[in-house]
Amino acid sequence: MKAKWVHEIEGLVRSPEFGEWYQEFIELTNGFKKVKLAREDLLAQASMMHARADFGQQCADEKLFTAGECEDLGSAAHAEFAEIENNSFEALSAYEVQRQKASDTWMELDRHDASIEDMRQEASELIAGIEAGKKQEDGDSGSAALSERLERIEAAIEARSQEVEEVRTRYDRDTQRKLDLWDEVEASWSRAFQANLGRSEYAYQSRRLRGEAEAQFVRAAQERKRVDELEVEAHQLDSKLVEYKDEIGMHIKEGRSRFECTIVEEFLYWPKQSEVRTVLCVPLVDDRDYLNIQVQALSIYQLDRAKGLDFIEPVAESTETAGEDPRLTAFFARAHGS
Repeated sequence: MKAKWVHEIEGLVRSPEFGEWYQEFIELTNGFKKVKLAREDLLAQASMMHARADFGQQCADEKLFTAGECEDLGSAAHAEFAEIENNSFEALSAYEVQRQKASDTWMELDRHDASIEDMRQEASELIAGIEAGKKQEDGDSGSAALSERLERIEAAIEARSQEVEEVRTRYDRDTQRKLDLWDEVEASWSRAFQANLGRSEYAYQSRRLRGEAEAQFVRAAQERKRVDELEVEAHQLDSKLVEYKDEIGMHIKEGRSRFECTIVEEFLYWPKQSEVRTVLCVPLVDDRDYLNIQVQALSIYQLDRAKGLDFIEPVAESTETAGEDPRLTAFFARAHGS
């Protein structure tokens, strides 16, 4: 490393020798970046595909679990259908018994109503006889007998009417019980209908879910295989990156020797002639965001040796000549600084 004047660095940067070195540096760094981006892209694809495979596996597991639940529901529906079939026969038998009972009660009620009607007819005839007997001179003895008979019939009608009310109440109760039992029979048939169809639908849902889960398992396995392939491709680029790093390192080492400077990675540094604390530098890359000013590749900048790149400033185009006295230049620089 050798201290230099600004005009010396200007001449160096413009020289064909430096231009060739810089062009090769750019080609190497661009190649390195291209391979690095390709490797990162492969690893990103592998990471996303791995996550997708895991998620697909999870979804497939959930579908298998749901399929098992459907099978349990199907078994329960089948058992419910069998139980309802047995119970519905008993319910239907009970309904038939109750229906017959209500019919018998109705017939009993009808007989009572008919007998009352007959007795009322007889009473009407007796009343007519009594009325006719009153018109005859010798009808008193006959009317008395008819009246006694009428009283007996009216008492019988009263007693039979009470029996009819009791039978009617019992008929209403039997009929309501019959209707309730029929509702139970219809409800059991409805439940049996739904249970039987539910059994077949749950079986269908289970088959569908298991098929979907199997397809997802296959897809997840294919995706994991692709993940392995992508990772292999990415790792194959590792050796290429190492080669680029080695070539860039050798190229930088060559630049240090040829241009008598310090190169870390992307900046060339020289101590400034006649100014011990000042460093001249030439960036090999453009930067608009991460330094205190925007810098352009192959332009000349200066910085304080202690601060380094924390504070960088441009250097005006040189007016130096090779014949100037360095001591005189330093004197004017100190005078300007004071």
